[in-house]
Amino acid sequence: MDNSEIVTIPPINSSVEKREQPNTSEFIKFSHITSKQSLKTRKWFLSCLFLFILILSLTGFLCFYIFKRFFTVTSSTIINYDSNLRHAFWGLCYTPQSSQFPRCGVTGDDVLNEIKILSQLTKRVRLYGMDCNQGEFVLEAIHRLKIDMKVVLTVWIDSNSVTYERQSKELIRVLSKYGTANIYGISLGNEVLFRKEMDDTALFGRLKQLRDTLRAQNWDIPVFTSEIGSLIDTELVSEVDLVMANIHPYFAGTIVSDASNWTLSYFKQSIQALIPPSKAGIISEVGWPTRGDRNQGSIPNVNNQQLFLNDFLCKANRLQIPYFYFEVFDSPWKIQFNQLETSWGIFDAKKNLKVDIPNCLVID
Repeated sequence: MDNSEIVTIPPINSSVEKREQPNTSEFIKFSHITSKQSLKTRKWFLSCLFLFILILSLTGFLCFYIFKRFFTVTSSTIINYDSNLRHAFWGLCYTPQSSQFPRCGVTGDDVLNEIKILSQLTKRVRLYGMDCNQGEFVLEAIHRLKIDMKVVLTVWIDSNSVTYERQSKELIRVLSKYGTANIYGISLGNEVLFRKEMDDTALFGRLKQLRDTLRAQNWDIPVFTSEIGSLIDTELVSEVDLVMANIHPYFAGTIVSDASNWTLSYFKQSIQALIPPSKAGIISEVGWPTRGDRNQGSIPNVNNQQLFLNDFLCKANRLQIPYFYFEVFDSPWKIQFNQLETSWGIFDAKKNLKVDIPNCLVID
């Protein structure tokens, strides 16, 4: 072999570059950090998931409680008839306790139990607003108890247009659910002109608007307002489907022995005289307070309430004059105005009867 063909293999040199291998300790350290971060992420995710489930559960429970507390009627539909009560009222003014927006506390059970009482006294009930589900609760109670009762639903109005919008929407919702079989009529407010919260032009415009809304739904229901007798004139009479006049002998300062005759005479001479034969007239409020200041000859106390009740109910029922007696229960919430306003009920706020119901039955 020729030496020139000999291939010389170079000796292995320790300085020759080797492929770099990972540092084992650094790799373990990195893996440990990554593992800790992943664990931390998982813990954070699980904590958030648990919190979300907890909030969802609490929200569901709260919604269930509110629905059950305020909308579910669980009371018995059995009416325990009271021998002290009789069908002596053509109609009654009724405001469920704790039904003043936004502090709504009234429940379906509350109203059901109160309608059991009212059903032994009258076939007609007048409400004063749609807030706090009071209209729905009353109609639901009537349906559940299977009683013959008509209701005047009221869309309360004041100087705030939001009130009208809220209550008129509730009215449509309630009528859509229950129909009109138990509806006597719809009142737009009460004593709005007297409180000067709206002038007659605006009030008449609202009356037309509400009437058109109802008729668009094919609901042919009387639409009206109620006002103090002295503010009812021919123009107002022409704008309403029936005439509702609040007539209170106490505010006229009459002595109790003259109060019934004064009320019936005022209604005949100052209200019925304005009404054409095609329309009905109703005394939409009449009553006597049991506390507060005297007004000339009118003295508020239980004895005088009893005297007025005996005389007025017997005369009005005999003459078949329609009226809504003011009112069923005392209204403690009205203390913000004065003591007088709290005390017109024939029952106190705890549903104790303050008077004896006279034996002068309504002829229906």
